[in-house]
Amino acid sequence: MRWVAVATHSGQVVSRLAACLSALLAALALLPSEAVAGARWRETDQVFAANSSPRGERTFARNEEVLRLPLLWEQATVLDQSVNFAVGAEIGELSAGTVLPLVKFSAAGDGSDMVEIFCTPRRPGERPLEGGIMGAMFGGVATRALARSLTDTQRCLQDTDGDGSFDRTLIVGEGDNDFVIGPALDPFPYQVRSYVPISESDDAVVITLRSVRRSGVRFQFDIIQLGEPRNFDSATDGTYGTVRDKSMSVPPSEGIWQIYGVDLRYVASDASAARLTLDFPANVDAERYPSIPDRWTQLITYLPH
Repeated sequence: MRWVAVATHSGQVVSRLAACLSALLAALALLPSEAVAGARWRETDQVFAANSSPRGERTFARNEEVLRLPLLWEQATVLDQSVNFAVGAEIGELSAGTVLPLVKFSAAGDGSDMVEIFCTPRRPGERPLEGGIMGAMFGGVATRALARSLTDTQRCLQDTDGDGSFDRTLIVGEGDNDFVIGPALDPFPYQVRSYVPISESDDAVVITLRSVRRSGVRFQFDIIQLGEPRNFDSATDGTYGTVRDKSMSVPPSEGIWQIYGVDLRYVASDASAARLTLDFPANVDAERYPSIPDRWTQLITYLPH
């Protein structure tokens, strides 16, 4: 599920958010620190700056990384101070410098009371294959969803009156679609930032040169999250996409190669030395931010013994 909020006037947005939150808190007034079920929420997208590598020509050897780009939260805040956190069983401190991605939160579960909160991230993992698995065993396609389990409890902060300061704590994911409203905070200011790195080095997209032949070259596209590569054969965000093992003809039929939004220009190759020269062109869209999907495709082929 994905919700889109359209704002026509900043004052209307603040008033609407405040009214929604007031109704939510009133409904929960008799349930302090008790889990309430039925909510839904979604983190802001994980994206990467596709054309942010240094521009110009470079030569690569087989099995060398062509680029490594950090994954970014599309919108997040970075805490300027530590916060003592005590909601339900979640007791501890959110330290200064903690990155909290934006979360669209609906207590009703249908988006009618949407508010914005900022939470510690859910842990990414992979669900079992879905979609016609028996047929896939005989050479078909199944899908694998990214599982950010709702049982992963997330510590959250909220600006209840839209004045630019956090003033309340809560947790989401306390059970099956549950949340718990926590105590009020002494208000402190925060800023919403765009394109905030998820981690220093554990979350990235990586393109590696795997082979160089006279007829073509082959790249491998990897999505790394929490230091682990995801398992997929193809992935798309609806606008950009790629297969994991990407083969390109030499010489190319078009001037620019594109891999999940990344623009590369073929310059030269040497099959005997297994080396490839690429140009990272300057006249490309520098503001292109493909997103990492929550679901990707995996081709399953049954091989009899």
